[in-house]
Amino acid sequence: MFGLFRNRQPVPDGPIIVSHSTIIDCHPELLYRTVDFGDERCWKKEVGSVARTGPDSFVMTLDMAPDLVFPVRVLEALPEEAYTYECTIEPKVGRLVKSTERYDMSAEGDATHVTLTMLAEMDAGMSRRERAQEMKMLGVAGGNALAKLKIHVEQGVRMIREIEALQ
Repeated sequence: MFGLFRNRQPVPDGPIIVSHSTIIDCHPELLYRTVDFGDERCWKKEVGSVARTGPDSFVMTLDMAPDLVFPVRVLEALPEEAYTYECTIEPKVGRLVKSTERYDMSAEGDATHVTLTMLAEMDAGMSRRERAQEMKMLGVAGGNALAKLKIHVEQGVRMIREIEALQ
């Protein structure tokens, strides 16, 4: 009972980082083209729209979240090796300020080992409980993103549409 009256103790601010890995049944070239916003095969173009706004910038919308806009800036593009971009959400959702997503790829036989690392910059001043909740949600989001990418590459956009209809 005494714990109910404690002052809310903020935790040190800083990014939240989560990482997920999997094997996707395709060559790194195909996987790279699938995550590259500038490529006609970009998977996000099949579940929304992606428009180029500059040499390394895009704006993305997703059919699943039609009221949100995702400005994207590509930070690194190494064909068949790595693709990194930062993204914001407009209007702002929750405590997320900006995220950076990096896909690291390497050939593993006829497949690709891919690691998605997400770094999320959050609002300052969160409590331990709030930060733990944000870490949990970011972990789920990263796992879902990588699972959807794998399904998209291996089974196609139709399966992604079926999954999204259930969400």
